[in-house]
Amino acid sequence: MVRAYKSILDNGVEAYRRVIEHLVEDPNSAVLVHCTAGKDRTGVVCALILSLCGVEDAVVAEEYALTEQGLAPWMDLIVEAVAESAHSTQDDAYRMADARKESMLRTLELLRNEYGGAAGYLQDRCGIPSESLDKLKALLIVSEKPVCGL
Repeated sequence: MVRAYKSILDNGVEAYRRVIEHLVEDPNSAVLVHCTAGKDRTGVVCALILSLCGVEDAVVAEEYALTEQGLAPWMDLIVEAVAESAHSTQDDAYRMADARKESMLRTLELLRNEYGGAAGYLQDRCGIPSESLDKLKALLIVSEKPVCGL
């Protein structure tokens, strides 16, 4: 999955630039982030945003892994479709369809090592100015204490 996510990062530059620009330029509008299964392109963009905001890798990976629960009712159909389209075994198709924490942790490590982290990727690869990234972080990071101890 890490190779697949590297490919998504390398080939998704324009899409990710547009997502970040939209969030910065129109922060009061509704946003729906999705892809075919809701875990790959969606998982990568959410990981980028969470990492940019300073969320720990373990938390980002836990959030990503929650996808398993959401996909559970359709996993057999997804695995069957992946196996057929990729001409792979059921086991290989399952590995492509799952959302393991380890896959996201290794992707976040790759993001740091190859792109300089989320900020490095968004600035250097996507061409987003640091001022825009600072504005996005100011919009998304809540500094108040949690309500009701949450």
